[in-house]
Amino acid sequence: MLTSLYPGMKSEDLAKRVAVLYMLTDKKNEIEQVEKRLHSILRGQDFEPVSQRIKHYLRNPPEDLLATKAPPPSDAWLNPRASKALSEAGLSAFDYLTVLMESDPSVRLLKTVDAATSERVEVDWLSLKENQEAETLDRLLQFYSQNGLDFVPPSPESILVIKKLKEQSQQIDETPLISEADAAALEEDPVVFAQKAARDASLNRIEQPVATTPEYPDLMRPDPLLDPKDVIDFPPTADNPFHNRVIVYNHRSVFDNYSDEAIFGSKSQSMDQSDEFTQKLPVSKRYFDKLHSAILMRRGVVQQTGKGKIRRISFQILVGNADGLVGLGEGKHANSMVALKSAQIEAVRNMDWVERFEKRTVWTEMRTKLGGTELILRPRPVGFGLRCNPYLHQILRAAGFKDISAKAGHAPTGMGDGLGGKGKKLSKGSGLVGQQELERARGRKLVSLRK
Repeated sequence: MLTSLYPGMKSEDLAKRVAVLYMLTDKKNEIEQVEKRLHSILRGQDFEPVSQRIKHYLRNPPEDLLATKAPPPSDAWLNPRASKALSEAGLSAFDYLTVLMESDPSVRLLKTVDAATSERVEVDWLSLKENQEAETLDRLLQFYSQNGLDFVPPSPESILVIKKLKEQSQQIDETPLISEADAAALEEDPVVFAQKAARDASLNRIEQPVATTPEYPDLMRPDPLLDPKDVIDFPPTADNPFHNRVIVYNHRSVFDNYSDEAIFGSKSQSMDQSDEFTQKLPVSKRYFDKLHSAILMRRGVVQQTGKGKIRRISFQILVGNADGLVGLGEGKHANSMVALKSAQIEAVRNMDWVERFEKRTVWTEMRTKLGGTELILRPRPVGFGLRCNPYLHQILRAAGFKDISAKAGHAPTGMGDGLGGKGKKLSKGSGLVGQQELERARGRKLVSLRK
């Protein structure tokens, strides 16, 4: 329907045809299409004179156009103006239409129709290529127009766009995957070519993966997190003229949550120093961040009351400065974060001093027993390390011990909670034995031979 309107028409003819199209249809969508086409044709021109002539012909219908049928769509494609534009560009109506049919809207339209309609369109397209008949062109244009896709007739402006689309389609790489000689050999005898390719890798066109050597870490370079160490220097003395150095590696557990200072080399400062947790701490926040902290136990506890059970979360936290100060704390609350912070505050308040021999081990072997469980702590020489179960390892490392061997079984409930809670009175156990207790027990004064 809209193919009868094309750019370059005289204003009088354009007004007549638009008026006739208005009178031939009463559908809103078709009227909107006519108006869009009219505005596209009159782009940049004065619309008022044409509008007045359209209103005139609506009041006085042109009998000549109403009596005759609407011109076929091919007239706008095969008129002298369109033929001249196509001949100057070196194109034919078939070439012009082919580029439009290869566009994305046309391809999407052909995918939505059934197989019979698509085949009929393809037959008409091949027939137009051979015969260049106007009837075949009409059928193709009517098919696209009925499906809501109206092609613009050839004009100098539209031909420039068609040339650009054609150049873009020709830029596709059409290089064959194999050479003509290989293709000819493959067509002659595929079995023989496959046997040759199996013997000669150069005939195989499949790219072989390049073998790459995986990158392994350099074990000669110490890692600040995985390879912690302690260095103890023993300078020459009057009794020993040699200089000695002891290096202890991996005395820290790699499963601990280290602070930002140990990982990145700089301690992160908290932006909010006035929170409730900081105010309740008995020490400064800076000092607390430097302490070693570990969660020894996290469990759910239940308090039975007359109104029912009250469930809470219990944390047991260990803190220490790794230089003789160590403390344990317990916190309970329904909110786990509140219980954790409460246990941390209690652990700092319970910090106490423990005496060490040469700041690395205990003074003497200590042994205590409760029921079937026996706990033994033995002093060990320099570089021995901490060889004990994980719980003791955390406590001893936080207290600053470095060379101890310990043996302990499953601690029963009667041994106490380790936080000041009472155990069985008949199995009280013993505290940490220091230098004064050891001198009093042996009746002699201890003098260190290392100066």
